[in-house]
Amino acid sequence: MAIIKMHAPLGYAWLNEQFNLQVVQPLPVYSSAGGTRKSRKGVQPAFQRLSGGARYPELTRHVTYLHDVVAQTLQQEMHREAGLLKANDDARQALKTLFEAPDMDLDVIIRSVMQNGYRLSNRLSARYPMLAEDPLLASRTVEVIREVFERR
Repeated sequence: MAIIKMHAPLGYAWLNEQFNLQVVQPLPVYSSAGGTRKSRKGVQPAFQRLSGGARYPELTRHVTYLHDVVAQTLQQEMHREAGLLKANDDARQALKTLFEAPDMDLDVIIRSVMQNGYRLSNRLSARYPMLAEDPLLASRTVEVIREVFERR
């Protein structure tokens, strides 16, 4: 699979520039409001007057680039996201063995502990007093979350 250079100079911006060179620049400029003119066959839209290169632009590089983006998303990004969701579910189940709480509260605890580098914040302790009142429960909560996410 080709390496996708999303932020590289020859990425999507370069492809758009190539498209503009092929399609937009060859378009004739007409002063009529509708961009049409009379021919023997009647009214002819502006795009029908274009040459083959402009009417049928070469989009192979665009399609290849989009294929690579979709392939990377499906093979790498979705896999990583599924792993995070599975770890979050596992952490939620492990925390339910320590204490009862709705899933939404467990998600808040998990996210807060993860964002604080596997530590309880003062704000989280204030929101959930049971963690502030029982240091053993607090340390076990952090330990369970760390184990689940480091295992994945």
